[in-house]
This record gives sequence, C-alpha cells and structure tokens, in this order.
Amino acid sequence: MVKAYFLILACIVFGELSIAQDLAPEVVVQTGHSANVLDLALTTDGNYLISCSKDGRILVWDRTTQKQFKEFRVHSDVVTSIILHPQDPAVFYSSSMDGKVYSHNLFSSESELMTNVGSPVSKLIYLPDSKRFVVGCEGVVLYDANFNVLKSFGIFSEIGIFDDSGSMVTDVDVSDDETWCSVTNGAGKAVAFKLEGGEQMYAQQKPSIEKVLLVHNGKKVLQCFSGGAIRISDVQGIGTRLILGRDQSVKSAVDKHEKLAYIGTGNGNLLVLNTKSVFIKKTVKISDFKITSVKVNELSNEVLVADEAGKIFILDLKNLSVKEVYEAKIKRVTAISASANGKMIAVAFQNNELNVFNLSNLQTISNTALVNKNSSERYQTEVVEVSWDGDRVKVTFLKKKTSIEIRDRYDYVKEYEAYWDLSSEKLDDIKRVGIPQFSVQYDRGLLSNGITQRSRLAYLYPNKITTYDGEAKLSGSNSQFISTTGGNVSITHNDVITAIAECDHYLASASWDGSVCLWDKSTKGLLNRIYLFDRNQFALFDNEDYYYSSKNGIKNIGFRMDNAMYSFEQFDLLYNRPDRVFRGLESVLGNEVIEDYALAYQKRLQRLGLKEDNLVLNATEIPVLSMEGELEENRYKLSLDWELKKETQSRLHIYINGVPVYGVQGLEITQNKNTSTTLLELEEGKNNVVAYISTDKGMKSLRSEVIVNVEWQANNPTDLYLVTIGCSKYLEDQYDLDYASKDAADVANFMSKSDRFEKANILTILDEEVMKSSLSVIKNHIANADINDVVMVYVAGHGVLSKNYDLYLATHDMDFLHPEENGIAYNQLETIIASSKSRHKCLFLDACHSGEIDKTEVELAQVESTTEDGDIKFRSFNGGTNIAEQNSFQLSKNLFADMIPNHGVTIVSSAGGSEFALEGDSWKNGVFTYSFLSGLSNKAADFNADGKVMLSEITKYVLNNVVKLTNGAQNPTSRIENIYNDIEIY
Repeated sequence: MVKAYFLILACIVFGELSIAQDLAPEVVVQTGHSANVLDLALTTDGNYLISCSKDGRILVWDRTTQKQFKEFRVHSDVVTSIILHPQDPAVFYSSSMDGKVYSHNLFSSESELMTNVGSPVSKLIYLPDSKRFVVGCEGVVLYDANFNVLKSFGIFSEIGIFDDSGSMVTDVDVSDDETWCSVTNGAGKAVAFKLEGGEQMYAQQKPSIEKVLLVHNGKKVLQCFSGGAIRISDVQGIGTRLILGRDQSVKSAVDKHEKLAYIGTGNGNLLVLNTKSVFIKKTVKISDFKITSVKVNELSNEVLVADEAGKIFILDLKNLSVKEVYEAKIKRVTAISASANGKMIAVAFQNNELNVFNLSNLQTISNTALVNKNSSERYQTEVVEVSWDGDRVKVTFLKKKTSIEIRDRYDYVKEYEAYWDLSSEKLDDIKRVGIPQFSVQYDRGLLSNGITQRSRLAYLYPNKITTYDGEAKLSGSNSQFISTTGGNVSITHNDVITAIAECDHYLASASWDGSVCLWDKSTKGLLNRIYLFDRNQFALFDNEDYYYSSKNGIKNIGFRMDNAMYSFEQFDLLYNRPDRVFRGLESVLGNEVIEDYALAYQKRLQRLGLKEDNLVLNATEIPVLSMEGELEENRYKLSLDWELKKETQSRLHIYINGVPVYGVQGLEITQNKNTSTTLLELEEGKNNVVAYISTDKGMKSLRSEVIVNVEWQANNPTDLYLVTIGCSKYLEDQYDLDYASKDAADVANFMSKSDRFEKANILTILDEEVMKSSLSVIKNHIANADINDVVMVYVAGHGVLSKNYDLYLATHDMDFLHPEENGIAYNQLETIIASSKSRHKCLFLDACHSGEIDKTEVELAQVESTTEDGDIKFRSFNGGTNIAEQNSFQLSKNLFADMIPNHGVTIVSSAGGSEFALEGDSWKNGVFTYSFLSGLSNKAADFNADGKVMLSEITKYVLNNVVKLTNGAQNPTSRIENIYNDIEIY
C-alpha cells in the first residue's frame, strides 16, 4: 500500500499569473547525479530520498512527485556518506573526502560544519544505542553526539590498529550490538576490534579484499573481494567461500538486515545472501551497470540501490520488485568547440555521441557516434577534443585497452583523429596520430584543447585543473580562467571541468555535470548555462532563471515553492522566455532573432487569451486543494478536499500521463467546499497523476502531482489497435492521387509484421470505403483497446480547409468546395480517438493543411492552378480556401509546449496549416509516409540505440527527413504533443 499526501497553498491564474515575491518559486533542473552514487537514505517519514555521489553533490528527491527537490553543495570533494539525525527528521549529516562532516536542514537549506577531521572521510556511521558517531579516515575516530572526539584508533593513536603503511580507511562497519568495529584500508588489510578497548578480534591482509561486514553481532565476518568472491567466516578465519565470477565483483555495495546480506555486483545484480547457511537465496537483475550502493531501510521495508550510471532504484524489501526509479537526466560532456562566428557548437559526450547544434535554437544540425568495431577486446573509446575545420569537425579520440581494470589504469592508450562530415553524419579519414599529444599525458582522463593549439590541460578530480604551458589555469571552487585576450573569468561547474573553447564573441566551458556555460569576454560574467539531456533534449538558462527548452527537455525543469515541488506547467508562462534568455547573445545571433522570439512569446499569450501586463497572482483569491491517495493493486483511491475563496463555477481536472480522466472540460464542481473520492484505474509502469481546479474566470489552482508506479502481477501484454485510412480515388476525379491508398496499405502491412505487440488489430479503409460514416467503424474498432494498449490512426489523402479555416479530411464522395458536408472533420476524428480507453494514442495526418492554423492571423492567398510538378503531386486542389500565415504562430508552436487543454492524443501532421503535402514517383509514397516507413525500417529513428523506436523519435526523424527531401517545401509539425507519454511504437 502506498500513500501520498500533499497540500496546495497557492493558485496560478491564467488571466493573472505573476507571482508575489514571498511566493516566488525556485527553479530546480532535474539533472540527477553525474557520477557514481555512493550512499542513500530515506527520511523517517519516507517522503524524501537523499543521495550523495562522487560528483560532490547531495541531492534530495521528493518521492511524491519523484522529482529532484533540492541540492546541497558544500563539500569540495567526493561525498561518501549520508546519516539521518537521530531526533530531528529535517536534519541529516554528510561526510566527504575533503575531511569535513556537515549537518544539513532539509527545508531551510542551511548547512553547518560539525567537524574537520583533517584527512579524507570514507565512512560515517551513527550508533543509536550509545548516541555516538564513528568516522573512517586515516584511522577510526569515535565522536559523541556533538562531534567531540571520544577516542581515535589508528597508526598515530595509542591503540595501533594498522601497520605503518599509512593507507587510509576505505570502509567501516559496526556490529548490531555496537561492540565491534571492522575496518578495511587501501592496502587490502581488514581488522575487527572492540570499540571500547581496541582489543583486536580479527585481521587479514589480501590485496583483493574490498569490504568486511560484521554479521551475527560480530561473531562472523562477511568478506567481499574484487575478483568476484565472498566469504563468511568466524573470527578464526574458518568459514565458507562462494565464487561469484569476475563479472560479479563486489566492492562496497553491501548492507545487512537480520540474517541476510544484500550485495550489489559488478554486472548489475542484487544478491540476497543467507549469512547463516551461506547460500544465495535470491538474485535479481537491477541494472546493466555496476551497483555502487545498497542500503536497507527497515522503517519503510525497502531496499535502496544505485548504479554507476547515477540511477537510483527503490525496491520492495519483501519481493525485491522495483517501485521507483530516479535517474541522471544529463550526459557528461568531454569536449566542445565553437565555430568562429559562435553560431554552432560541437559537443562530444562520454558515451561517445557527437552533436553539433545551432546556438540560435539549440536544434541538432548533425549527430553521430563512435562505435567500437571489435567489441570482443576490452577497448574503451574516449573523445578528448573536437575542433572546427571549415565545414567539418576534427575529432580526436583515445582507444584504451586493459586486460584487468585496476584503478583506471590501462595496458596502453592509442590516439586517433577523424573528420566528421556534418551532412552525411559520418566519420571519415580515421587514422592513428603519429606524434600523440594526449595519450602520453593520459592518467584518469584528459581535457581537450584550450585557447591555443599549444594549451593542453589535465584535470585532477574534482574541478582542479593544472596547466602544462601556463596558458590556462583552473583550480578549486573559485576556478579562474586566463584567456589569451586577457582578463580572468571565474568558471563554475558542479563536476569536473572537461573542456574550454573560445570564439569571437564568448568563452565556453563544459563539464561532466552535463552543462555548457557561455561566458562574456568583456564583462567576464556568465551569459547562459546550457543543460544537455538524453535524446538531444536541452534547457538554456540565463542568470535570472528564465529559460528556453526543447519540448521534451522541459520535463526536466521543476519548481520548488513553500517546500513543495511542481512540474514545469505551473510557471512555464512566466519563465519560458527565449526572448530574454538570448539577449546576451545578440552579437552572435542578431537582433532579428531576439525580436522573432519576443513576437512568438506574445503569440503564445494571445492563443491563451492573456496579456503580459496582467499576469498577476492574487493571493487573496487562492483556492486550497488537498489530496490524499492510496494504491490498491492497480487502482488508485484518490481523495480530494477543496475550498474556493470566491463563489465561481468551477471544474475538477484529473490527468493520468497527460490523458484527462473527465475529458477536456473536466468535472463540474457544484459546491465551493467539499470532499470527493474517486477510484482511478492505473496502467502498468509509471503513472503521473495530476489534479487541479479551474474556474469560469480563467483561474487554475496549482497542480497537485503524484507519481505512482504499478507492477501488475499477471502477464498483461500490449496490443496494437491500428487504423489506416487512404483515399486516392474521388468522385471528383480531377483530385485523384497516386499514392494515398498505397500509403495506408503500406503502413498497415509494415506494422502487422512488428514484434513490438502481442497482437496487431488492424483496420484499413481505402478509396471508395472512405466515407463520413467511417467514423463509427473506427470508433467500434478501437473500443476494445485497454489502457495499456496502443491506438494509432494513420490518414493519407487530401486535407481541405473550410471557409472557417476548419480542417476536413477528404472522403471519396466529398464536395471539395463544401468539405463540411461529407468530409471527415478533424475535430470529430480526434474526439473519437480520445474516446478510447487506451492512454497511448497517436494520430498521423499525411494531408495538406494538416497542421494547426492561427485563425486570428490568416489571409487569403493565391495558389498555382496546377497540382503537379514533374513526378511530384500536391495533396491539395485549386479551390476552396488557402491561407498565408504569420511566422510568429508557427515559431510559437515550435518553441513552447502547448498549454491549451487537450485529449492527450499526440497528433503529427505532414505539413503546416498553410502548406501542401507532397507525393511522388521517386518515393512511391507521400514523402511523409515514405519518411515514416524509412524511420521504422531497421529502426533508423532509434536515435539512442536502445532497440526501441519511441513516438518522439519517429516524429523527430520524419520532421527532419521530410524537410530534407523536399528542400524545405514541406515542413511537418506536431499539432498536439502529449509529452508525458512517449509511446514505444516499434
């Protein structure tokens, strides 16, 4: 059973939307950790997850919304441990390799230094019975509750535990009765001794020993070895050894609970070991990456697990099923280079992806990746430099080989260079570098080329950069960059700074924290910070937290207000301001781009019926909404309490993964103060449940949100309900097409062969069958779809605008001058699709004028009388209504997520509202359908190479490919996007 509680204390008003200073939200970018997560903890109420990492950051996660809630950055090195305060649930402690222990207040965000040990702290443990702290450093130090030293154990103390090697402590454990303490050091020595007198119970010296855990109140010792073995023995060393295999090497990811040990392995498994009988009770595959942390939480009966990719899993302790997942959203940047005019930036990521984006809109111009051809050998590839060479990008990379991984050392490192052709997206002229510049200096990593070709920088973890030639220098948290043009620029990142570049207009820095920062060369200040997320998504911020984001990247932006988390929709109208964000880059982009963005923002407000002058939040009219939810199997019992401050006609809106439960209009509320309960059916996996209240005055309360993860016990396969409609033959035969019916048949045939679905239920309607009455046939076909099933409708044919600029899809018997009589109204088709129970619905329209139209700014336009050009035919006709459209509308559609309520059906259109769709003999299809099938064939649209083609990926592929094939004559658009539900369609 899962419960979620939250209180809504403010309201956003669509007509009144500015925020009083005391209610101003804080932007929280959902980055996640950029390095290994080393420790985890849950607050005593179970509402917050706390994690620490090698990136030196402490992150707090809100479990209700599963969003990154807060960040603490006080340590200057790796954060090693998180411990909850024994009495105050809002306070926790952290330790670090910087030698310091801090206390932190979860809600006030205050941090206080408790002690400076003076040497790296690898472990912090609290002993609840004796109210003491144990700190692992050069030795072991015992503190009281106020961090006064009680006793120290180590090579320099009165009780000699270690030899004279001086190796620091790498791990510490204490028996459940707080009598015995075990210590492992970097030299492979393990010792167990009494905390009171220092009496030694156990000692062992083996280079491969990684961790020692005391079980059965110190009567037995669990030893973990890097070679993939574990051993349980008594204090005399007599015991049982289990060989797991090298791929299951165990390091520090181990915790104990009762008579069981929970062990994370190098191949991503979680092992449950019976420490009494010494056998593996259960093995669960958690991740494809090495497990770096395991923590059992007895209060909540959950297991917290993290992997080296920065992903965190919360498991049910009883059955070890995954309940929640928190993950890194950013990608580590290893190299950057700006073009001479600063308009394009080339970026290399640690996963060997290469990307060039246009700074004016951050859209990807070219994308490719390095691939190890000989995967049987233990090669690792790392891009260390990218630089512009005319229209190409020179890529320098290292190939590292190791027979056994020891402390990031390699048998050899070879240096290569290649040239990246941006148009073909291929790497050419790959060759071994004769006189290597990077590999000879390689040790744990390299920085790319700095300001000059001579400048070679190598980093020391973290954020500390030394120089080889005196040209550049960075060190510590107050890093200084000395440019060739003179003057210091203070560079700040949350992780290792990996690259520096310069163009005529700005300096750029990159980091493992997944960001690229642009610095003003004149003022030496920060211009913008660009966060680069997975799937080529991005978010660009200025110094006032205004942002510009890709439509899917915007999901990685949250807001914190009054210690509650909200998704981007709540304040997006205020903060999503590309016209403000790009102001500092006018010298690069030009004033015209900034002005276009300003017009697009005004167009966005106009579509919503708003004016910038009256975006004011009126605190005296704030409705209060409280929500409590309880999960029972796959149903969610939702209880709502609300009070409206003014008597207005109001409606309740509930969405699950972007799909409205009560339709677009919502459920009418008849009382200003009331309590209601509703039972929501949830789908398998992640369910994003959102509730809010709207009034007839245009007011909308703050959205209350909860993430509920459901794992169905019974097998529940996903079926496809596909409808393809294609009409090439018309009673008015002068409008006949060549390939529309073939498009529909080809899509149906292709999808019927997909192994993505358990069963494909396909309805194909062609030519004479395409009638207005087909709507009822379509409705009946998709009526049986369940919430987990996918509903896809694909339409190819003529798109015709009525005199009121409404879109109609041409039927076989339609009067092209009066499409409203027998044509299929787009709005009717969307409503029928929305009526399906499925929460995974999409509509593809391969027809003219299928994109959205701004009816407030259209004008009649003359078109050519012909509908053919060589072998290319337009899916339009020389009659009816044609329009010319203002650019600000389409730019607004491209820039901003749609805030207008909709059915949750993603709708992809083959052409803009004022454009024509093309078909031709060279494609043997409409160009849109041709691109759609090409993207699915051999999974060419699988941009992140995960073996799946998502709706967002095929949409991006089709949009780009159609523009390329038609030389910009046809520009597909996303008429409506449900960004909360990215459907796997192939």
